[in-house]
Amino acid sequence: MSKTRTLETYTPVNKAGDSMTGIIAMPYQPAFYVGKSNGNWTGQCIFNDVQINIGSCYNSTTGRFTAPVSGRYFVSMDTICHDNNSAGYKYFALNKNGATVLTPYSYVNTNNHHQFNFAAVVDLAVNDYLTINGITGEFYGQSSQHTHFSGHLIG
Repeated sequence: MSKTRTLETYTPVNKAGDSMTGIIAMPYQPAFYVGKSNGNWTGQCIFNDVQINIGSCYNSTTGRFTAPVSGRYFVSMDTICHDNNSAGYKYFALNKNGATVLTPYSYVNTNNHHQFNFAAVVDLAVNDYLTINGITGEFYGQSSQHTHFSGHLIG
């Protein structure tokens, strides 16, 4: 004779803070949202305007997001090329531990702002770090609404 469970006798185990309404609250999940508002940039971007930094994982001195726990992280970045650049391909890079993970690029006409953005899922081990580096061109950094970098642990 086989046993079957009925919904009346089954109680779900809740480990993520689910209130049983379908909403999952994770207030201590590593997350950051930072902007650049203190000048245009080339080379490594040091985001100075830290708006969210749960777990203190973004360092505004080094410009690094350092993973406090291993897992998959969703990261995104938006910027615009400064309008004093000459025409040509402009690149910036997402680097993991100093090595390039991806390189968004686009052709930019002379003296035009051009928007760049990316979103990615990156596997990180504890203490792996991410940085943003401008490879060619000068990028706008006068307002956090135009240049920002964010990420959070997804699992």
